[in-house]
Amino acid sequence: MKKALKAASKIYIRHLILVFITIFMVVALFSVTQKHPYLFSTITTLIYAATMYGTCWHIGHDDSRKIPGSFPDKTMPVKVAALTAVVPIILLIIRVAAPDIWPIDIPLVKGECDFFIAGCFVKGTPDMIYRIWYLPFASFVPCGNFALYIAELFVLPVLIFTGYFVGLTRFSILEFISTKLVYENKNKQNKKAKK
Repeated sequence: MKKALKAASKIYIRHLILVFITIFMVVALFSVTQKHPYLFSTITTLIYAATMYGTCWHIGHDDSRKIPGSFPDKTMPVKVAALTAVVPIILLIIRVAAPDIWPIDIPLVKGECDFFIAGCFVKGTPDMIYRIWYLPFASFVPCGNFALYIAELFVLPVLIFTGYFVGLTRFSILEFISTKLVYENKNKQNKKAKK
């Protein structure tokens, strides 16, 4: 369980870093976010998916080391996914059960102006916190769509399972692509040298 806590904390820290990077990108690229919100969210979602997949790949890769008497823990992704789902589930429960628990007098929180997408208004502080927690996917989840709020909860567990089990097999997409490119370039150079 200690390894699972360590892995979950690593994922939480990376998630928060990615949320702050997305906030920075919203500020820096404000006109793009307003004109093309789906393009912006596609970019931030790809960054998020690549980072989380890579983190979980390394966890699986480290767990697959050939040490005598040590075997990979096949329940590790389940434990990590459950631990990383705690905060979002609490935020979702608070958003549903008490949507006005912490009233803040800011136009964005009160629903007086758009949140990221035209026509998307936040409904209270818990909704605002939940929307910020999943800010990389903001354009894909319309405000108030509860089914998509729940669907967001499954993005990270899917990345955890995929990254972990691919890491266990020690298959690296980047190594595969780079070897293809390197050998292809070497073959082209060898053919040119022979002519």
